[in-house]
Amino acid sequence: MNIAISVFGLLIFVLLPALAIELCRKYKFLGQIGEILLLYIIGLLLGNFLIHPFKNISSALYPIQDGLTSIAVPLAIPLILFSCNIKALPVKSIAKSLVFGIIAILLSVVSGYYLIDNLAQVPELNKIAGMLVGVYTGGTPNLASLKMMLDVDSHT
Repeated sequence: MNIAISVFGLLIFVLLPALAIELCRKYKFLGQIGEILLLYIIGLLLGNFLIHPFKNISSALYPIQDGLTSIAVPLAIPLILFSCNIKALPVKSIAKSLVFGIIAILLSVVSGYYLIDNLAQVPELNKIAGMLVGVYTGGTPNLASLKMMLDVDSHT
């Protein structure tokens, strides 16, 4: 049973993005939503309504999900950078955006840290603040790589 669930989970994680891309190409209204948002919606539905009530399926899929994340994160960051045309970007507006972005990130993370710390004693709050900086600066790939680097508990 555990092997069947693992194979099913692997097929979901590998084939679902391909299906989303194909659906977005075939149907115009899904193309307007986009593959990423469609996959987020599907993931929310699977995680909250279909997989979560069945604890044995959820626990059997976790090692596959964790392994795929460990492989995908180191591959995703260079692929994102390879697609950038850095020479074509205007330096002045980039510098202005960088300064405002740093200020916004610092304000949100520091104020959030002290707000949460005063309301509830959250374990590993310093690591959560570090992961928030990562997700604000580079999105989910940075969040996942910081989770691995900081050795944050998966339940956190």
